[in-house]
Amino acid sequence: MQAMPVMLQKKHSLLACAPTGSGKTAAFLVPIIRDLETPKKAGFRALIVCPTRELARQILRECSRLCEGMNFKLHLITKTQKAEEVYSPEKTRRFDILISTPNRICFLLSENLLDLSGVQWLADS
Repeated sequence: MQAMPVMLQKKHSLLACAPTGSGKTAAFLVPIIRDLETPKKAGFRALIVCPTRELARQILRECSRLCEGMNFKLHLITKTQKAEEVYSPEKTRRFDILISTPNRICFLLSENLLDLSGVQWLADS
């Protein structure tokens, strides 16, 4: 509840600690979804970086629930194999939100396979 106004202003960094089930994920997803407004075929506009693959999958599920009916396209980097096929500019243009772990993002960036130039929101879970 206290994190939402800070996140909506986009002027501050926020470090939050709260019990499981308290709404931490929603606290950063709701402002992202609100600011993105509608789906666009412009490539990734929000990047959510997660420390573990399990947490990335959990955030993908929650984001899917919160975006239900809004037609946002979400993507979770699961494997970096076949990255040239999966992350071509034509294919990634259809997605709005990218969720992944730091190492997978760094690998794809180092191989020049991932374009994050359109990212407006960066959230670190």
